[in-house]
Amino acid sequence: MAERAPYSRVYWGIVDDPKFDTIYDDDHHLAAWLRLLLMADQAHPASASIPAGIRPSSVAALVSARLIRVTGRRFRITGLDAERDKRSESARNAAALRWQSDRSRTPDASGMPRRDETRREQDKGEQGASPLEGRPLRAVVDPKR
Repeated sequence: MAERAPYSRVYWGIVDDPKFDTIYDDDHHLAAWLRLLLMADQAHPASASIPAGIRPSSVAALVSARLIRVTGRRFRITGLDAERDKRSESARNAAALRWQSDRSRTPDASGMPRRDETRREQDKGEQGASPLEGRPLRAVVDPKR
């Protein structure tokens, strides 16, 4: 399975979300929020550090809009823990369902599907005995080749 690229989610709903009324239309504030979101996702579950390039006015606007919580030079995105917990729970449920499905298909612990005994017997009956069965190898190999 190919490795997926890391990502952060930004929902289209921020356009009309009242929390973003003073943020969305200000490019500096919106860019600051997006940069902080990316950093918070990378640092999760720990708090992330506020980068020096983020304008103090943007940090103040994001705190005022209750989009981030700041402690010293560290911050947390409001709602990010809940979002990640929801995604994690969804992934856990999907994995459990997949393992449950695999377990019902494969009776052994190897993880490889086993052929049904009756299917093996049907295949053997359709094909007949193997022409190599019971014969020594030298009798099958043509020495002139």
